[in-house]
Amino acid sequence: MLKRVGTVLIAMFMGLVITIGLPSLAQTNRPTSPTAPSIPNRNQLSQVDNQFMIDANRNALAGIALGQLALTQSANNEVKRFAQAEVDEQVGVRNNLVRLAPSLGVNLPSEPTPRDQEVMQRLMSLSGEQFDVAFMNETGINAHLENAAIYQREAGLGQNQDLVRLASQGLTIITQHYNTASTLTGYEVAQVPPRIDTSPQGSQSTPSSFVR
Repeated sequence: MLKRVGTVLIAMFMGLVITIGLPSLAQTNRPTSPTAPSIPNRNQLSQVDNQFMIDANRNALAGIALGQLALTQSANNEVKRFAQAEVDEQVGVRNNLVRLAPSLGVNLPSEPTPRDQEVMQRLMSLSGEQFDVAFMNETGINAHLENAAIYQREAGLGQNQDLVRLASQGLTIITQHYNTASTLTGYEVAQVPPRIDTSPQGSQSTPSSFVR
């Protein structure tokens, strides 16, 4: 008798477990709803944005260093005025990039490119009109043509609105400085600038044309 009762109780218990377990099983096998799309980080940078910050910062460092060199090494007032305007421009760019970098997770370079450092060394070996010609061609023409391409790319393809705004505003100043340098040097687009001979034999030569 007790054995029969025990068997009945076991059967009832197993039935209760199965009954209780069914909703859990059904819940487990139920198709899960699609995961909600993650909200993009508004501070996340695209490759274009990141490269702009790197390139613009390096060019700003070079512009500041070359401009400060011209302020001490040139005796030409027009060159010195241009150099001061260049320093002011690039200090402003640099300050804006330094302000934005922490929130955007960008580690800005602390020095110009090796090419710009080489240019700096070459200009330091020049003086007088040779220096003025080389400085205006490099900083006034070449650097602003390069910056125009960098800033135009960001203004047209960048995604971070702070950087797009910075690039768009910077293009106005770049154009102004490029036009000033073109007027001072007589440079025209696609024209080959005069080469400066830094050898001992050429150190005494005087460039045929420069700032009026």
